[in-house]
Amino acid sequence: MAEADAQRPCILVVDDEPNVCDSVRDLLRRDYRVLTATSAEEGCRLLRDQSVQVLLTDQRMPRVSGVELLETARAANPQVTRLMFSGFADFDSILAAINQGQVFEFLRKPWNPDTLLDTVRRAVVEAHRQTRLAEETRQMQLEIQTLRARVDQLESEVGRLSGTAPGFG
Repeated sequence: MAEADAQRPCILVVDDEPNVCDSVRDLLRRDYRVLTATSAEEGCRLLRDQSVQVLLTDQRMPRVSGVELLETARAANPQVTRLMFSGFADFDSILAAINQGQVFEFLRKPWNPDTLLDTVRRAVVEAHRQTRLAEETRQMQLEIQTLRARVDQLESEVGRLSGTAPGFG
């Protein structure tokens, strides 16, 4: 059971209201491994310690806002798809979430369960796409390093040959 649970995408829900965390967990737990945190600090710890694909956070929390948490999450792990929800959806919060936290989607509280499920499904697909893209980028960077080393080796060989072989230089 624990191994099967580890294979499911992981969703981290951060909200200072425990009943909100519980409601989202109850809605998502059939399809996802759901972690909850009631503070941004606890959410950051879980992001460091767990393999999280989707972060869903409230905007208005004590000490650290949802936007600040999204910025931290983006800097630490850009492949985490970031969602925000709030019962106080003012324009400035939405704009900050988009510009600073690069939020995938903004949801209003109270949410429609079907809308939340659909949004999380799309966010998981995006997280997988981001992970694949990061891996492909890493592979390409390794290939470029290999090719540069080969070019350096060939240039060195050409230099060696042009200095000693008749007819070169």
